[in-house]
Amino acid sequence: MKQYATWELKNIIKALSIMSVLNTDEENKRLEAAKQELKNRGKEWETLQFPGGVVSFAMSISIDFKFSKT
Repeated sequence: MKQYATWELKNIIKALSIMSVLNTDEENKRLEAAKQELKNRGKEWETLQFPGGVVSFAMSISIDFKFSKT
């Protein structure tokens, strides 16, 4: 599931969750694998957070870039 983009995983989960009683065993495995991959990506994102938050980090990059151009 790592080869899929996040939006693709969300679409897989949405499609396979609509009528899950009709899913085959293989489709249920794909559904669970997609859910687990999204959960893992959420954990990875949490570890990338900075104490000041993403916005302040992005602002500091912008400010540093402006000063370093001269």
